Amino acid sequence: MPDSRAFQDLLAKADGEFPHTKASIRFGEHTIEYYRPADPESALNDEILLSAHGELEWQPYWAQAWDAGLGMCQHVLDLDLRGKRILDLGCGIGLTSALLLAVGADLVCGDNAPPSLLFAELNTWPWRDRVEVKHIDWHATDLGQTFDTIVGSDIVYERGEVAPLDRFFRQHLMLGGSVILSDPSRPMTRDFLERFQQLGWELLESAIVVEEVRQPIRIVTMKPKA
Repeated sequence: MPDSRAFQDLLAKADGEFPHTKASIRFGEHTIEYYRPADPESALNDEILLSAHGELEWQPYWAQAWDAGLGMCQHVLDLDLRGKRILDLGCGIGLTSALLLAVGADLVCGDNAPPSLLFAELNTWPWRDRVEVKHIDWHATDLGQTFDTIVGSDIVYERGEVAPLDRFFRQHLMLGGSVILSDPSRPMTRDFLERFQQLGWELLESAIVVEEVRQPIRIVTMKPKA
């Protein structure tokens, strides 16, 4: 990682809220070095969060590399994304974002949790000329641009989110583009996927086995029906 003053200032800012640790993980030929909170459970501590941010309007699940994100990273390796315009929605610490950049995509990554954006910016720093890190609330944000592909790892787990996600996806997807979602094969997600079908999406499902993850990760590619 770089040792520029700007990077060190960013690292100190992130560390001031959530002391960090550094790790690395390999996907295919790409080794991704990344920063994450040393104690991810602190990101779920209501007392800590309320003292720093007041009333929360976002979910505090951003601080870990979840199984669904690892599955998404494995899936990304099978795609030709070089030069494609990608949105990583609900990017968390930015691990998937870093891999997308490593394989040559141009990227916007965003999350509704402000602390996650610090770590996403740290972890995409080597490719900062090809990435924008943004606060995104899919209920209200209009990015003013469209994308070849929108990816999201484990973002569909509340029934009320399907309709706003449907609107957001349609607003930000290029003609002929696709949405790729991953989740840890939760039974409840079946209902959410059926609701997307009812809203006019074509779905293609597959599964990826990730080393040291007990259940296969479901990958769903969605395209709006013509």
